[in-house]
Amino acid sequence: MDRVRIYKGVTVSTIIAVTLVVKQDKIFEMKGTVESIELSEIPRVVILNIKSSHGKNKVSMEIHEDVLIFRKGDKVVLSLHRNKPKFRKDDFLGVGMVMKTEKKSLLISIGGFLVSIEGRMKSVPAIGDKVYVKLSKIA
Repeated sequence: MDRVRIYKGVTVSTIIAVTLVVKQDKIFEMKGTVESIELSEIPRVVILNIKSSHGKNKVSMEIHEDVLIFRKGDKVVLSLHRNKPKFRKDDFLGVGMVMKTEKKSLLISIGGFLVSIEGRMKSVPAIGDKVYVKLSKIA
């Protein structure tokens, strides 16, 4: 059994509350594959189409070609966070705002670039919530 050192003024309920807050930071996570990269009608903007590994979620993500680090066929992890997550220099991390929520879809704007997530999600943020969108390659 692991030993836990509890400092003066820190109760077990405080530790449980802090643990719950940390675990709830991640709103959504999906492993998938970049199915296609399409040209947008907006110059120098492309659309990444990502399908989840289990086939239940699809993501369409607008991204400027200067920050495009993904290719068709790349295995990726897309996650949404309430607070700034740890990231590597080869990850994409954008700060956005939830623009629209429906039963099985979510629309996020990252400075005007749209991220659309379709499919079931366990937790859905509210309209107007600030979220971090992280997209990472799986090695």
